[in-house]
Amino acid sequence: PIYIADQKLTKEEIANYDQVLIQKFDELDKEIDPNYVYELPVKK
Repeated sequence: PIYIADQKLTKEEIANYDQVLIQKFDELDKEIDPNYVYELPVKK
């Protein structure tokens, strides 16, 4: 689990949580399907 403080976060703390979330989602993707690769959708 990712615990977030009850108080207002600084920009640095928000950036840190952002990186942690990205890392955790990547770990989950690899756990569910090791061959999964996310591709950004092409804008038309």
